[in-house]
Amino acid sequence: MLEKATLIREEYVLGECRTDIALIDKDDNVLAAIELVDTHKPEVSALQYYKENKIILIQINLTSEEDLIKVEEKAKNPDIVDLCLSPKCQNRDKYVIINRKITLQPHRCSRCFYPIEKYFIEIDSVFGKKMSYDFTDDEINLVKSISDKRGIRIEIGTNQSTNEKYPIFMCLNCQIMKSKYSRKWRL
Repeated sequence: MLEKATLIREEYVLGECRTDIALIDKDDNVLAAIELVDTHKPEVSALQYYKENKIILIQINLTSEEDLIKVEEKAKNPDIVDLCLSPKCQNRDKYVIINRKITLQPHRCSRCFYPIEKYFIEIDSVFGKKMSYDFTDDEINLVKSISDKRGIRIEIGTNQSTNEKYPIFMCLNCQIMKSKYSRKWRL
């Protein structure tokens, strides 16, 4: 989100409400309202305003003096972020449009170093561009179709803990299935 935010304002007035911190883009649109909650949560009218105007709410609850001292650490893991990037989430497009694009990434087989291909999902949102290996059924069907036309064999794998589906690629040279994705990219 910081990629698109060009201005940060404290105690910013939005309609009839005032947010603790507003992240604003180059067109002077509020991308996100950051609420630091120490004594009372945001008013219902403020929450409604954020929702109607597609402003992402980021809420950081400060419940102790220690939280106030470590506010930077608390900010790295907010209590509420009213935006979801998962393609299966019903509320994903509630606030902002998230563009998903299938991207091809050339690799080499870790066993024989023969060129292989891996696909990932590039997600462009107010948070900037991110990589994901959480494919929708339509995205998997498209990857299978492209791979079949090019003579590349793939199968579909499922992460047992998250139920994420992703393509598994067969090295054409040594016939080993390559399914390892670096989970550090997981959203």
